[in-house]
Amino acid sequence: MQAVTSNYHDLRLVNSLRVVVDFLTILAIWQEYMVGATIFAWVPTVLDSMVPFALGAVQFALCTSLRSGFGTYLLEATGTITIGTVAYANFAFHARRGFRSNQSSYRFFRPHVRFGLLCCVCGFIGITSLWLIGELSGLSNNEHYQILAGGLGALCPAALVLHFIPHWNGAIAKARRSTKDSAIPR
Repeated sequence: MQAVTSNYHDLRLVNSLRVVVDFLTILAIWQEYMVGATIFAWVPTVLDSMVPFALGAVQFALCTSLRSGFGTYLLEATGTITIGTVAYANFAFHARRGFRSNQSSYRFFRPHVRFGLLCCVCGFIGITSLWLIGELSGLSNNEHYQILAGGLGALCPAALVLHFIPHWNGAIAKARRSTKDSAIPR
């Protein structure tokens, strides 16, 4: 977001949309990362060690691409959703397995995990398709295409952020009701 605050004065609708998409993307990534770290446990692998660094790198690249052409921006968004999808698939894999405590947690949080993975896969297909269409057709420089693509690009991170409320809160409430010892803090 530094690009927006330091001598970046071109905040037309399409560029403002990029900023919103970047913010939602970063929020969604770290929100989902927090869920995985809070609810599920597993023995970390090399991939688990690489994920935070890869996510940070692609988020940085996405933010720095605010000043680039739209094709470059969509390419960076494709890289971000690719790493995000790999990270989420890894999270979903370990959520179902991992330590024994995951069995009871996954029972409550299964809709959250499944929706998040579906959202990432759909986002990957959508963003990659938008990038390819824009590059192959030459529409990347068309402002109407940029606004449409930016709006569609906001769907995945917005859905991830918004689904958190019913799935997370609902699962927590359900877990509290089923736990007699009230191990889940209020």
